Amino acid sequence: RGLDAVRRGCGEETFLLGCGCPLGPAVGVVDGMRIGPDVAPSWHVDDHPPLPGLEPTRPSVRNGVRSILNRAWMHRRLWLNDPDCLMSRTTETKLEPHEAHTLAAAIAVTGGMVLFSDDVPKLAGESRRLVAETLRVARDVDEAGESGTARAAAILAAEIPELVMARVQGGALVAVVNAGETPLERTVDPASLGPFREIASVEGELLSPRPRGPGDAAVVLRLEPHASELLRIR
Repeated sequence: RGLDAVRRGCGEETFLLGCGCPLGPAVGVVDGMRIGPDVAPSWHVDDHPPLPGLEPTRPSVRNGVRSILNRAWMHRRLWLNDPDCLMSRTTETKLEPHEAHTLAAAIAVTGGMVLFSDDVPKLAGESRRLVAETLRVARDVDEAGESGTARAAAILAAEIPELVMARVQGGALVAVVNAGETPLERTVDPASLGPFREIASVEGELLSPRPRGPGDAAVVLRLEPHASELLRIR
């Protein structure tokens, strides 16, 4: 009833964003919803002193990525997903470049809102390009018009899904995420998705063209801890 009163008070023309809001009661009331905790310029929770038992809810990129991927299905079904801020800066941060890229890949492949709060004049060229490419890919996903937009494979099998797929014009995007602390080798078989034409990272760089044919039906990825790869299937 409280949320309904806020909705009536601000009117239907106002964009109403829930943040730290219980999810269930807000369905059908808010236009957008923060679907995870705050991100922070560190992969793991960096609280001092630590708060035992509350680590999964505390600010960190790992906690943000977990919620972004697991709640991707909510986007455009219940509201517009708000994943919290993309961080691409290389100063005043404890994030390694591949960790920032994993956050960017999760935001991009799920197609939700892209929010950005870094100090733009301080960003180097690579950091600016990461922002631009994240926006471009997220728009491609969102404009495909799929309810739920992205689907995480085996969503109940692990705390953080390793594989997320989204349809885009002319094909699909597949994000492979290693949120663990050890290297991960994952085989991606595109047989049910269409042949691979190219493999691209979230920065938009063509890494290596892949020949098509029976002898090249799958791609083997080797990811270091906290790293990710974004594949485009045509």
